[in-house]
Amino acid sequence: MARVADGPAEPDAVTRIRFGPAGAAAAGVEAGAAFPAVTLVLSKKKGTNAVAVAEEILGRARDLAGEVLPSDVRMTVTRDYGATADHKVNELLGHLALAIVTLVGLVAWALGWRQGLVVSAAVPVAFAFTLLVNLLLGYSINRVTLFALVLVLGLVADDPIVDVENIHRHFARKIRSPFDSVLFAVNEVRPPVIVATLAVILSFLPMLFITGMMGPYMRPMAFNVPVAMGMSLLVAFTVTPWMAYRLMRSQYGKAEHGEGAEGRLVRAYRALMAGFLDRPRRRWGLAAGIGALAALAAWIALSGAVQLKMLPYDDRSEILVVLDMPEGTTLERTSRAVDEVERFLATVPEVSDFEAYVGTAGPVDFNGLVRRYNLRRGPHLAEVRVNLAAKGLRRERSHALGLRIRRDLEALASRHGAALKLVEVPPGPPVLSTLVAEVTGPPARTWDELVAAGRTLRERLAAEDGVVDTDVLAEDPHRRLDFVLDKEKAALHGVATEEAVRTLRLALSGADAATVHEPDERQPLRLRLVLDRASRSGAA
Repeated sequence: MARVADGPAEPDAVTRIRFGPAGAAAAGVEAGAAFPAVTLVLSKKKGTNAVAVAEEILGRARDLAGEVLPSDVRMTVTRDYGATADHKVNELLGHLALAIVTLVGLVAWALGWRQGLVVSAAVPVAFAFTLLVNLLLGYSINRVTLFALVLVLGLVADDPIVDVENIHRHFARKIRSPFDSVLFAVNEVRPPVIVATLAVILSFLPMLFITGMMGPYMRPMAFNVPVAMGMSLLVAFTVTPWMAYRLMRSQYGKAEHGEGAEGRLVRAYRALMAGFLDRPRRRWGLAAGIGALAALAAWIALSGAVQLKMLPYDDRSEILVVLDMPEGTTLERTSRAVDEVERFLATVPEVSDFEAYVGTAGPVDFNGLVRRYNLRRGPHLAEVRVNLAAKGLRRERSHALGLRIRRDLEALASRHGAALKLVEVPPGPPVLSTLVAEVTGPPARTWDELVAAGRTLRERLAAEDGVVDTDVLAEDPHRRLDFVLDKEKAALHGVATEEAVRTLRLALSGADAATVHEPDERQPLRLRLVLDRASRSGAA
């Protein structure tokens, strides 16, 4: 009646891992060697620290690997966003510290080390109050928050610098006592400092009203910049005058304008401005020069000489290769096409390792969640997640590397009739695609006409400069085998239509007939009835 086999189920997906030249030696394997793989994906809870969660999980996983995994099974970490977040945060903190040191150094060089200390104290005090407000309102310290602090650093230090410079000027003039000089100097610049701070705050407030996915990215900047500016204004009118009086009082009357480098700078500035203020021709020439520079800036933007982008390319350590074979392609044929892509990737020196997912979706990330990559299921769909060597171990950035290998990957994909997409992790919020055209028509138009119009539009878009990876979100034409029941003959033999359909479904798709309980098995065994693959793979 049937052949009963106790073994694994028929594969409906293939997953494997290979190592490239940059990671084969560390893994102790030959570059390009393929190994079956099972991917375990873990996500953190909302509000928890990704860095701490990742470190704790990986530490526990390494302990369990030595106890649970057999000697011929190895655990490899293919993606660690906790480490990525930690690196980004440390990088931003380094930039923030460097910017503060540079700022203080410039102030100390121009005015003196005491003045530099006053400014250096104002910045962390303003940031401390800003982070306190973040804590009270539920904002976390993340990459976007730190980027906002780096962005606002120069603006935060501007108010204290104005105060310190004016106090320094009044100390040099010795018209009033040190105490009165501090009060008069701060009061003298109070109106312009307040107006300038309000102007900066008002310029960032509209970012609070950005909707869609960009809203969460822009909101920390729209919130932190006004708060930091408000705190900077508060510090400029309280902490800065007090510290300036305490630290700069000993310098009262020692610095005179007209002496030293500062005096030479003042004389040069006066000579330059007097030439423009006293001579009408020079004034008109200056106005014409400003107008010419403005026109040049507009021409550079409008002509495309400088590429306009919302966010610059980021240097990531991962690239995603997405393959779409024609509908109806078998899993084995798709796997062979992916195998050729993998063999090529194994020759790229910057590749550390890569994982292939054929017939199923790989571990979805934020970019893939927006693009619905988690819904990719079918024997004709595949993707390869490529991990690159660390930034310090390769010369090319990830974008340049993707451009370098694109042509070879496209040639391999076209050989198998596959549509290939080379997907990079975006530096900001992801989108479905850079260009998305939706084809609609009146009710009288048929589906085939709409699809044909979409394919025509695809051909025109593919001819445009800079457009790659075009695709149509409609099934390609493929053969389908329809079984039509001879109802008259079936009725003569007493066969109902429902019974014929049920039998055909059992033969082609299979069904669980029973459950077998074996004493030596930990789990019950399902007894599944289905025709063998050779008998159900063709029309015969």
